[in-house]
Amino acid sequence: MKTYNLDYSSIDQYHKIFSWVYSEKHKIEDKIGIARNILSIYLKDNELKIEEAVLTSMLSAHNTYIKGSISKYIEVRNKTYEQLEQLSTKINNSLDTFYNNFQKSIFVFISFYLTIFVLKVYTKGEVTTVINKEASLMGLGLLVLSVVFLLFSKYILNLEKKRIESKYSIIKKRAEDLLIKDDIDKILKEDAEFNSELIFLDKRKKLYILIWGIMLFIFFIVLFLTSEYFSFKKIIDFFFC
Repeated sequence: MKTYNLDYSSIDQYHKIFSWVYSEKHKIEDKIGIARNILSIYLKDNELKIEEAVLTSMLSAHNTYIKGSISKYIEVRNKTYEQLEQLSTKINNSLDTFYNNFQKSIFVFISFYLTIFVLKVYTKGEVTTVINKEASLMGLGLLVLSVVFLLFSKYILNLEKKRIESKYSIIKKRAEDLLIKDDIDKILKEDAEFNSELIFLDKRKKLYILIWGIMLFIFFIVLFLTSEYFSFKKIIDFFFC
């Protein structure tokens, strides 16, 4: 069993350390840990005598600890802001992808008609607005593919939206490990910015789908007006005669 040489000359120093440790209720555990670590450095075997520099070392260690915590806090805040910016970028990228798919679909159908026009001029030396059965069926097939492409693009965009919402929830949960709820609400502005981004995504999605649908309808009309195989008269006769 260890024995210690009691030296009452250090009582005043221990009292100062005690007062410092318990001066702030919400920091007692942190200060006890710092005091224990510093005392383990200064205490000699079988002696409890300490120098005045011990408390000074504790104060310095505590300041370093606080600075480290503040740095960690700032790091978490900045990381949260950075991740929110990334989510905003993902939303814009998803919309860009959807819009690019729309452009590709329209470009294919326009290219189809331009190709037919060039071939007719090149082979017959004349321009006619009538396209034959094979070209008509091909045009109809392209329209059907465009509709499928529209539905697929919409499905992918909805999946991406759910993925972004899930990612946002994960960001909030990670922030809760180091930040209090009020601070998180302040950073996230109580989800106002994120909800605004989602509203923007939904509005753009509806707009693109509307334009895409209108263009498909126009191409459908053009196909039936220029086809020698399809005609509105045949459709009317098929359904009403």
